[in-house]
Amino acid sequence: VQSELAGLNRKLQNTTEHLEKAEERRLSAQSKLTRALASGEDAK
Repeated sequence: VQSELAGLNRKLQNTTEHLEKAEERRLSAQSKLTRALASGEDAK
C-alpha cells in the first residue's frame, strides 16, 4: 500500500505540474492575442 501511495503521489505531482505549465501557456497565448487584437485596432 505504501508504494502504491507513493506512486499515486508522484502521478498527482506530475499532473499538477503539467496543469500549471498548461495554464502558463494559456495565459501567454491570451496576452499575445490581446496584444495582437490591440495592434489590429490601431491599424484601422
